[in-house]
Amino acid sequence: MKLSKFSYYGDFFIYPVLIVSFILGAIFETTGLQFGEWLLFSVSGIAAWTVAEYFLHRTVFHNFPYIKQMHDAHHTTPKALVGSPTWLSVAIGSIFVFTPLWWTSGVMIASAISTGLMIGYLCYITVHHFSHHANLRHGTYLYWAKRRHALHHYCGETNNFGVITDFWDRLLGTEYPRQ
Repeated sequence: MKLSKFSYYGDFFIYPVLIVSFILGAIFETTGLQFGEWLLFSVSGIAAWTVAEYFLHRTVFHNFPYIKQMHDAHHTTPKALVGSPTWLSVAIGSIFVFTPLWWTSGVMIASAISTGLMIGYLCYITVHHFSHHANLRHGTYLYWAKRRHALHHYCGETNNFGVITDFWDRLLGTEYPRQ
């Protein structure tokens, strides 16, 4: 959905605060070994984000009627401030990720995996924003990501669903053919 500047940039402020809060909670509420375990679960959350990003983009954004319309609007006007409002993404994460994990695995694992997912999401929105709104230096990671994403936008929407990594596209055969 089209967002105001305030709503569009809200994620860039709210998610770092949430991430730092969860990290500080882990530092103060765990011992050395527990904190190492917390970090491992956080890394698994980052990895899980890359899978979620790929499958959400490939299946939901390009196939579910209302969401597809919003995503098509993004493809039509890629510089427009289109996305989901922060309150919605935080609510979805809280209801469908953090709360079930807390009930089944405890607060330590729930906060760790949620932190990893939020770090992945923050990386995604940052890379995606720079892909559409920045002139990037050739040879950098962000330039590579911008070129990959541009191929998705302008050379058929059936390839390059990953924004922060090409791993799942390569593994699942949806990487745009290399020249």
